[in-house]
Amino acid sequence: MTGVENRRSPRILKRVALRIDQGTGSKHEAFSAVINTHGALVIAPLGFPDDTIVLVENLGNGQLSRARVVWSGGEEDGTGFKMGLEFLDGVDFWGEDYNPDAG
Repeated sequence: MTGVENRRSPRILKRVALRIDQGTGSKHEAFSAVINTHGALVIAPLGFPDDTIVLVENLGNGQLSRARVVWSGGEEDGTGFKMGLEFLDGVDFWGEDYNPDAG
């Protein structure tokens, strides 16, 4: 094993305020823990099953994207549920928040 990630884009640790809408009329405040150009690991007040399609809003820049839940984890120390999201729309969701060269 070489230790090289085989990902479409580098992951970075970044907390970004989000809003998640499952399309049922209720929206949930959430935040990212890890981001890349194709998705994120998010912490939300409730978890969604794998393959659920949600609408995610970046509260910092107003960008919207549909996303698919690709992984559902357990509750994270009482702060919320961990979920892996993959963006379905080809938008620059993170804008200036995504800069893998900074740091």
